Amino acid sequence: MTELSPASSQSAPDSPAPERACVLSAPDLRALARADIRDALRKPRLWLYLAWHDIRVQFERSILGPLWMSLQAAAWIVAIIFVFGGIMGPYREYAVYVAIGIVLYNFITAVVTDSSDIFIRNRIVIHSYANPYSAYVMKQVTTALIQLALQSGIVVIVFIAAGYPVGPLALLAVPGLALGVMMAMGLALCFSLLGLRYGDFRFAMLAIMRLGLFITPILWTQDGGGWAKQLAATVNPMAHFINIVRMPLMGQMPDPISYVIAVGCIIVAAILGWWLFVRLRPTIPMWV
Repeated sequence: MTELSPASSQSAPDSPAPERACVLSAPDLRALARADIRDALRKPRLWLYLAWHDIRVQFERSILGPLWMSLQAAAWIVAIIFVFGGIMGPYREYAVYVAIGIVLYNFITAVVTDSSDIFIRNRIVIHSYANPYSAYVMKQVTTALIQLALQSGIVVIVFIAAGYPVGPLALLAVPGLALGVMMAMGLALCFSLLGLRYGDFRFAMLAIMRLGLFITPILWTQDGGGWAKQLAATVNPMAHFINIVRMPLMGQMPDPISYVIAVGCIIVAAILGWWLFVRLRPTIPMWV
């Protein structure tokens, strides 16, 4: 039997060295995150196509298709006006008040809840195509905006049916809506990553949004409530985002504090979303 010498038992000099784990520095992580967002912004057709594709698939076998989004909102609005109209205020003002509030709250709900599992729902596409991850976040906000556009037709019908006048103050709803879209982007980025990391996060958001419908001045008016409702409307950020759009449409000037709170929330959401995206972006393929 041939014995192995100490020299022969050593590894060959040309054998491959063991691979080292690639650890990215903080500047590298920030650079990759910036490149991801920049790449997504350069591909609007990508997230527009993905958004419309999601809606088409959702109503694929329906005759009315995406119009069901409007019909569902219309049924909900009519039911609320029928039950609470005349109790919460005159039918004319209350109908417009509720219609705008419900449509805007549906937009917020779509962003908050559907963003929580956006990467999970697109896992096949993520593993199949090298798309920027932030494009899926932009796709979700675009989907919510399409829903908002379809349901806004119900608001127009309510305005016409109630004979409610639209004054020049209604133009202030445009910057209010722009602030809402900015907030939606920050929230979608935050919640998409938190929902990817924590499986219970989406269910928690569903529960919170169901409760939020009753603690946000949508079914009830802030002026007609007691101190508890006043407090809920003051500390609830959703109430301020709804007010900066609804009040101008109803011919009223929003409280400046609502704009201050809205801008503050946007800054907080943007900072938190960026921090999470920089840290968790490399782990997205692993978690999906």
